[in-house]
Amino acid sequence: MSDVSSKLVLGVGVAILAGMAYMTISQVSRNVAETGRGFALPELREHLSEVRSLTVTAAGEKDVLNLKRDTGGWTVTQKGGYPADSAAINGLLRKLADARLLEAKTAVEQRYAELGVEDVKNAQAKGIKLVLTGLSTPVRLIIGNATTEGTFVRRAEDRKAWLAKGNLQINLDPVFWLDHNLLDVAPERVAAVTVDRTGVKPSRLSRSSPEDAAFRLSEKRQSKALEAGALGALPTALSGLTLIDVVPATQATATANSLRYDTFDGLNLTIQAWTQENLCHAHLTAMFSPKEATAFIKSAQNQTQKAFQASGKPTAEAPLAVTDADKDLQQRLQESEGAAEKLQLLFSEREFILPETICARFVPPAELTTLSDETAKPGAAKEAKGKRR
Repeated sequence: MSDVSSKLVLGVGVAILAGMAYMTISQVSRNVAETGRGFALPELREHLSEVRSLTVTAAGEKDVLNLKRDTGGWTVTQKGGYPADSAAINGLLRKLADARLLEAKTAVEQRYAELGVEDVKNAQAKGIKLVLTGLSTPVRLIIGNATTEGTFVRRAEDRKAWLAKGNLQINLDPVFWLDHNLLDVAPERVAAVTVDRTGVKPSRLSRSSPEDAAFRLSEKRQSKALEAGALGALPTALSGLTLIDVVPATQATATANSLRYDTFDGLNLTIQAWTQENLCHAHLTAMFSPKEATAFIKSAQNQTQKAFQASGKPTAEAPLAVTDADKDLQQRLQESEGAAEKLQLLFSEREFILPETICARFVPPAELTTLSDETAKPGAAKEAKGKRR
């Protein structure tokens, strides 16, 4: 074979191999494009903290869920801007960011309804449109039907629909996204409880220190001591308080008990609780008492100072309560006052729906009711004593 023929054969062979390589690469590219191997929302993966709002729109472009984030955290718009469960929202964002595209499905608009990824302008749309703001690239994802293999999705600006990994459907009930932890006041913080019942003189029970297990009725001139256990759930009623829902405030029923809790550290909380249509409703208010707070902080400072002196540590390691008690006092007073103001802002013009079992916490026990009635009016004690005989 001549040199010319050899070069011709070699050239043809190289061309054939190059063509085969191109076809292979093209096929792989098509396969990658059709089977995904990417993320549904790649721009979200490293920018979760930049999301400032999450809006869900349903059929007929109806806004059904709006979650917003500012310096104070996440809130639920449909619930008057009440705080949201940040952990739940962050979990949803992480799940969306991790959602991988598994397989391309269709780019034919007429088939969108089968997958639930049609435009939500359609009044019969089965899916929802998710909009995330705060990112440099706008995110608008239509989330359709879920299957055992994943969830059908489509970027709102794209024609192609995909099967994405995992169940990406979103709970549309605003109540689900609320922060259900309402209040948590440890029982040892409670210095006094005042019970105000309709038509009866208020009863105030107090104790001198957190270590004192006995509360005393003020009306009995400190002559009657009631162990904390005899007061039912009153001293612990504000511990681990959770809510079911939050609504705009309405008028409390005339029979609602009102209880005021004074803490040793200067927080004053008042709660009205009543049952309505088998639901427990409550109003709360919060105030700050600088006098009680000052006494509490100074007592704590005194203990800190004594403990530091006994420790033998160098002055350089002394806490602020030792080196500058006045500055420490002012800082702690400001912090406590700020906490009370934050609670009042949370409570203001709102009504809380609580678990029914919680309403029972605020019902004074029979023994307290009897003792209170005895001191409510002149001569009532003798009358009640005669009835018991």
